[in-house]
Amino acid sequence: MDKIEIINAIYHEYFLNDLVASESFDFTLDADRIYVIRNINKFDNLSKQEIIENVRNRFLSFINSDDPNVVDKQTLHITHPLYISIQRCLILFETIKKISDIDLKMDFEEFTTITHMIIFRVLLYNTYAMYSITNEIELFYNSFKCIFGKEKISNWFTAEEIHSLNKNISIAKINNYLDLFSIDISSINSVLDPFKIIKNSKSNEYTLIFLHDFTYNLYQMLEDIILSKFNKNDQKISEYGNIRGTMFEKYIVLLLNDSISKKNIYTNYYYRDIDGNDSELDVLVEFDNLLLNIECKSSRFDPMLANNPGILDDRFIKAYKRSYESIDRFQRTIEGKQIITLRKEGSKKLLDIRNKKVVSVHATAYDMRYISTEIQRNIITSLPKYKYFPININCIDLQCMLLEIRFGGKGDKNFQKYLMNRFEMINSQKNLKFDVDEIDVYGYFIDENESNIKTLNILKEYANIDIQIDLMISNGIYREKINKELSEMFFENRIIDFTEETISDYIIRIFTKNN
Repeated sequence: MDKIEIINAIYHEYFLNDLVASESFDFTLDADRIYVIRNINKFDNLSKQEIIENVRNRFLSFINSDDPNVVDKQTLHITHPLYISIQRCLILFETIKKISDIDLKMDFEEFTTITHMIIFRVLLYNTYAMYSITNEIELFYNSFKCIFGKEKISNWFTAEEIHSLNKNISIAKINNYLDLFSIDISSINSVLDPFKIIKNSKSNEYTLIFLHDFTYNLYQMLEDIILSKFNKNDQKISEYGNIRGTMFEKYIVLLLNDSISKKNIYTNYYYRDIDGNDSELDVLVEFDNLLLNIECKSSRFDPMLANNPGILDDRFIKAYKRSYESIDRFQRTIEGKQIITLRKEGSKKLLDIRNKKVVSVHATAYDMRYISTEIQRNIITSLPKYKYFPININCIDLQCMLLEIRFGGKGDKNFQKYLMNRFEMINSQKNLKFDVDEIDVYGYFIDENESNIKTLNILKEYANIDIQIDLMISNGIYREKINKELSEMFFENRIIDFTEETISDYIIRIFTKNN
């Protein structure tokens, strides 16, 4: 099989599953597909059976020894909502506005529009392929023809096809975007390459297999592009990091303002800490029965690149040690207090916390998978022994939770219930690992079905047990529900914002039937 055949087979198997089993590799794990794509240049001209055998050997190697090249997709793959993942990139676009010598040749609006057009193009083809196999294509044939002006489409697209979806964005802008976020099929070799747009330079066509991974990793790809422009200038990189941190705090406040009254949100206040020093608090949110302290951290923490415990320690300490110390110091300071005195620019504010539970959240721009509740079990051996540990929530998941406040009847109460119970669990059951996917943890606390209640009661029994307990939540139980709701809301309301008016109705018709 040549490279294009391999990509095509994996693409159709990934989306269509059993419908194309006879033409696929029959890989059972996403990790196998990612492994093949990452090593595609080593597999060139191998037969399908030889590639499958190579994957089997790799799997046995993974079982019998530590393989630093393995991407364990079972653990790493969490399907974040598409448009919220894209919105997170606003942090970086606002950052580079403050840096005069960075020019991406597009603004955030153009970036989001092109990204959404690519999403629509990928989903349109997936739907087209499914209808073709299930013999429903006749119902939508005219719609597809009106959108693309051609008899048949494939999973490989061109800049011109993307341009046809929205002619307000020039082909030059689209080509610039594709140059930034694609990789030629002959150059694939790193851990994130399978998640990029893949280019076939011979035909100047592009394909995209892992759509959710692509939108999630756009933030990291974009940051890598920005950092490369500093040419390893430490002073410039430090300046960039400081501005990015400020923009991330503003982004978190922006998310909060969409769902919570501004009068209940306090930013960048100082308090006198337990050691007598003036310490800054990034964000405080006041509810009737709860005070939420949010420490914002925009630093990258990528456990995929930590191949041993020592590197994991170093990366975590570099990214997050100061924020963990700040959270622990705040929680110890307010122990037993009835009033917190806050100061900002000469003004003073008194917060009455007598009847409030005080909870700290560590809001991150990047995911902290593999860490979350594990940190209280001292897996980072070089860290001090903190008394209090925060809830770790990346900003994408935080926005999902806040959207429930905005659109759900019990969202406000659900959010507070989750915060109080999760914080208590982390700080009372310190030998328990209960995570992987924070949205699923959220679902366990707010969805009081019989199964969830039984699980949470079991957890309470482990509160005082000294031995380590690992409880892994199945990835996607509650997230699937959240993603479905957000996707439906997005497709119903936003297609017309990103595509030509003359074809929007056709696209809505296709997606509405598909959903």
